[in-house]
Amino acid sequence: MSKNYPYIQDKQVKESGVCSICKETKKVFQLEWRVDWFQGNCEFEDICQSCLSKRENEERKKQEAYEARMEPIWERQRENRENREAKLKAMIWQLGFDIQEYDNGQWSIGGLIDWWTTTGTAIERKSRKRHHFSFKKPDEIKKILLQLK
Repeated sequence: MSKNYPYIQDKQVKESGVCSICKETKKVFQLEWRVDWFQGNCEFEDICQSCLSKRENEERKKQEAYEARMEPIWERQRENRENREAKLKAMIWQLGFDIQEYDNGQWSIGGLIDWWTTTGTAIERKSRKRHHFSFKKPDEIKKILLQLK
């Protein structure tokens, strides 16, 4: 499981403590921050509810701004992928092969090759020979399919 470090691993309530941000003595949360992959490298922070809420709101706003900025880029990438996928499907159909798509990103091309589009791994069913297919290189896919025909 991939996590972005640092992240809050544990949160416990302390009835009385000094907030590390506003320096007031009140009820605080003791946050255990996981700073890297090693379990022993954790840092602790005492923070009150109001400071924690402010921080969470700031992080949420940053995340929303990032997503708003990235949305057109993600949309363009999705459209490019869909266009490449449509062109490749048309080429495969022109060659006379049928395509069966599965939920896990696997394509079965003409019952001859299984292609996992997420990793690019393609395996011939009879010979178990491995290939690396890419939407960006349809000519290589065409060459291999013509050899199998």
